[in-house]
Amino acid sequence: MNGLTVTPAQLMAGVGVLLVLFWVWRAGACRAKAAAEKARSGARLVSLAGRVELPPVVRTPDLR
Repeated sequence: MNGLTVTPAQLMAGVGVLLVLFWVWRAGACRAKAAAEKARSGARLVSLAGRVELPPVVRTPDLR
């Protein structure tokens, strides 16, 4: 039909490259997800510490 021929070895190499690219992409996505969760948990801890620590320190005088 056309002049393009692909050997089974070339086909397997192409599939292997696609699988490696997919694997690297998924690993990067998992790493980014873990980093985002770590950042969120740190922000929650700071927020909780601010709620627990700041109200006794920043008391407004009773204006009555």
